[in-house]
Amino acid sequence: MTWNNAVTPQFPAPLLLRYASAPKLINQREINSNIMKEIEIKIIEIDRKKVEDNLGILGAAKTFDGDVEAWFFDFQDGAITRARDLLRLRRIGDKTNLAFKKFVESQSVKVRNEYEVSISDFETMRLILESIGLISTWRMEKHRTSYVLSGGVHVDIDKYSGAFSYIPELMEIEGRDISTIREHAKLLGFAPDDCKSWDTFDLIDHYSGKKARDDSYGIAPSSES
Repeated sequence: MTWNNAVTPQFPAPLLLRYASAPKLINQREINSNIMKEIEIKIIEIDRKKVEDNLGILGAAKTFDGDVEAWFFDFQDGAITRARDLLRLRRIGDKTNLAFKKFVESQSVKVRNEYEVSISDFETMRLILESIGLISTWRMEKHRTSYVLSGGVHVDIDKYSGAFSYIPELMEIEGRDISTIREHAKLLGFAPDDCKSWDTFDLIDHYSGKKARDDSYGIAPSSES
């Protein structure tokens, strides 16, 4: 089936909810076997040169250096955001992916059960999400430099631009468990108190002085953000 370029396909808004409420169609054991657990911390207001010097000493390999554009989506009632979950469509370099991250309670690190798929067409996927009743709540852009260390530890250095350029440069460290993450944070010159279990909304809250989760519902992303 092909769509007329002048017409955006419209699907019933409750469509996604109807599928979500049909547990008979879901093999829970199969889903659980495909969960990727995201375990990471943020370290804010870093000295980039010192961090990269230490990464060089540790033999880190640079894996990415480019721009990232992320759109966040939710239902009209903000159900995803209120649950501290996340639905994100992201373009990173020349690749696009769609991810749903399910919140997991943790005090010392950010933990999410993450489902992610590669997408061939960013704009078409965005139209699909909006056509089934989801709304875009935030659009964020940043420059990211990524490194990988031994043991599969990933380090990202991010600098936000546009509407979020007020957020200072920061670093994320992702690893298989909290002890591995803290060990590598120490090797990079940071103490446990520097390691924050924040998500993106916590980061916005800290620097904007307002609650991002409360303000995001129904906000159309600025073309300049």
